[in-house]
Amino acid sequence: MAAKKYAAAPNSCELNKQLNGNWAAQIKPHGAEPAEYKFLRGLTSVNVNVETSTVDSSDIDSGEWTSEEKTGRSLTLNLEGQYARKGDLPLLTEDQVLLKLSGEEVGQYGKVDFRVWRTDIDEGWEGTATNSFSSGSGGKSDLRTFTSDLKASCAPHRIHSVEEGSATEASVLMDEKELLKVLAPTGLGV
Repeated sequence: MAAKKYAAAPNSCELNKQLNGNWAAQIKPHGAEPAEYKFLRGLTSVNVNVETSTVDSSDIDSGEWTSEEKTGRSLTLNLEGQYARKGDLPLLTEDQVLLKLSGEEVGQYGKVDFRVWRTDIDEGWEGTATNSFSSGSGGKSDLRTFTSDLKASCAPHRIHSVEEGSATEASVLMDEKELLKVLAPTGLGV
């Protein structure tokens, strides 16, 4: 009798891995027009996290197994960067001034509009976020650094990656039908 063979994933050597650095991020004052978007400069790390929360949905007929249901989600952009000035001017770049000041304020002035997208594939988000900003510390020879956590207020939107030449135009939202092509099995009439 021949030994059983079990399915295995194909060799991954032909796959191209993605670098984490292929992100672009922009911010603007909350409620401003898309023409006000400014690229965030000096970033050394961008992490876009969608986290879900769950509740126990088990009942007496679940046997000995628990069941969980997702009931909410949140989007956070964790940004790290180095302060940047324009040439020899004693000014931070406009994007960093907005990021720093909004991160130090509360209420409506503690929010910014953001959008972030991959520069190597079509994936992105936009929305309004509260900004928690802090300056880094270090020795006199170290670069001055910062961190900012942009936490989406209400529902952010999936967007297509912003195309070259469109950096100050409105985002192109991802259509729900595009998502359902991936999320819903064929034949469900979706």
